[in-house]
Amino acid sequence: MVRCSAADVSLSTARIMYREMEIMGSWGCRPVDYPKIMELVKIGKLKVKELVTDRFKLEEINDAFELMRKGEFLRSVIVF
Repeated sequence: MVRCSAADVSLSTARIMYREMEIMGSWGCRPVDYPKIMELVKIGKLKVKELVTDRFKLEEINDAFELMRKGEFLRSVIVF
């Protein structure tokens, strides 16, 4: 699984077709997924704190987006 990478990724189209895989890119999750995700956080099944690699102030948001485009961190939070 590739999470966040600026590098090119090679995929076997034969394997994708044989296994009937679906490849999807995303910067987040679908709106219908949020209630389930929030429930997993609430009951402690999803450890959100460990997923956040960086924190930025609101005035640093452009810097945060630039670092994200470069693939220099996994997950960040903008703090007000």
